[in-house]
Amino acid sequence: MLLCTCHLCSAKRSIVLKENCISSNRLPGQNENDFGTYMEGDLHRQLKAWISMPGDRMEASYTPYIIDIVRDDLFIEVQTGSFHTCRKKFETLCQKAKLTVVYPLVLKTYIKYSDKKARLSPRRRSIFHIFNELSSIGNLLSTPGFSFEVLECSVTEHRDRNRSRKGYRITGRTLLEVLGKRRFVCPGDYFKLFSPSLPKQFTNGDLVKIYGIRRHLVSALTLTFRRAGMIRLAGKRGRFHLYEY
Repeated sequence: MLLCTCHLCSAKRSIVLKENCISSNRLPGQNENDFGTYMEGDLHRQLKAWISMPGDRMEASYTPYIIDIVRDDLFIEVQTGSFHTCRKKFETLCQKAKLTVVYPLVLKTYIKYSDKKARLSPRRRSIFHIFNELSSIGNLLSTPGFSFEVLECSVTEHRDRNRSRKGYRITGRTLLEVLGKRRFVCPGDYFKLFSPSLPKQFTNGDLVKIYGIRRHLVSALTLTFRRAGMIRLAGKRGRFHLYEY
């Protein structure tokens, strides 16, 4: 299964979790700071079901938040949208217990229209697209107890005629298949994305040239690494910032 179940909780942490984290079957929107399953999309719900294991507590309340999955002393959050909106929540949970954030990296998208034949989207993504989101929580990457799970998957994107405007609108996404998974626990795991080895000093332009990463993704990557304390500014090479680790 996706996530390790061998985490051992200390007596103190177990007591704190039992006092604060209560399995919840609450009504949609009952918690004033988190809507729980209210407005939950199909993709988010399907990923939770794919990850869950016997004994997990689903939609557990940990004041003032609701957590997707609680497994012993581990909080698991499935995030299909912007990380920026959940930054405060993630920072708070990291102070209370171990936290794993699970993110679907959509590699294939099949577009299904309500009134015409489905097609495969030409849009392509790589593993480096994760830094568009990780840049918002870069400070957590070096935090003990924080881990990041990437589920590489294919989805169906449902579109319907937009009656108020020309064209179509997206009405939802559903999971087709999980194609692979990657787990990042420490800064070294992120450096493993680079092969051959990352030069000791480099510019954004070097990453574009050596690894073929798009420039806007490189900018998000170096911002993430700086916020995580994984690289530092070492001056300039010409007009460009020079980084080192």
